[in-house]
Amino acid sequence: MSTKPGSLVQRAVIATGAAIRAGWSRLAALVAGDIAAYGPDFCWVTDGAHAEQIVQRNGKHPHPGSVARVRRALAAAGVVRAKRIFAGQRIAPQAKHTSSHGVVRCTLNWDRLGVLDPLRGAKRHEQQQPRGPRHISAVRPDEGAALAEFQRLAQGAIDSEQQRIHKRQADEDFASYESATRKRPPGRPPD
Repeated sequence: MSTKPGSLVQRAVIATGAAIRAGWSRLAALVAGDIAAYGPDFCWVTDGAHAEQIVQRNGKHPHPGSVARVRRALAAAGVVRAKRIFAGQRIAPQAKHTSSHGVVRCTLNWDRLGVLDPLRGAKRHEQQQPRGPRHISAVRPDEGAALAEFQRLAQGAIDSEQQRIHKRQADEDFASYESATRKRPPGRPPD
C-alpha cells in the first residue's frame, strides 16, 4: 500500500460513497474523498489543488472557491477536521518545514460518515503477517490486479445505479403518457 499523498484510491472511493449516502452533494463527496485519499496523516493541499484533482461530470474542474465553500460546510458539520495554517507556521507538529503561503490542514472524520477507515488497524495487520512466504501459495497477489478488480466493482455499482435512475425515469414517462391518453368522457373537449 502506497502512502504517497492522494494515492489511496480505495479510501477515497469509500469516503465519497459514504458522503453521498449521508446526503452530501456530489462536489462535497468528491472533496471528502480527495481529503481521504491522502491517508491517515494530514492533507494540506490548497483548495486550488483540490479543484485541479476533481473532475466534474462535464469534464471541467470546479472553481476553487466552490471547493473552499464545500470544505467549510464539511468542517462545520464535523465531517472534516480543518485547521488554518498561516504563512511561516509548521504544517504539522512533526514537520521540519514551514508553510510559505498558508494552507488548511484537513483530516476526515470517518465516524461522522458512519463508516470505518479502511486503513484502521492496517499497521497491526501488517505486523501480524509473516515476514516471508512459507510456501508458494502465500505470495501476495499483484496490487495492479486488485486495483483493476476494485475499479470493475465500482463501475458495476455505478452502472446499476444509472440503470435504476433510467428505469425510474421511464416509469415516470410511462405514467405521464398513460394519464394523458386516458379516455375522456363523451362531450368533453381535450385539455
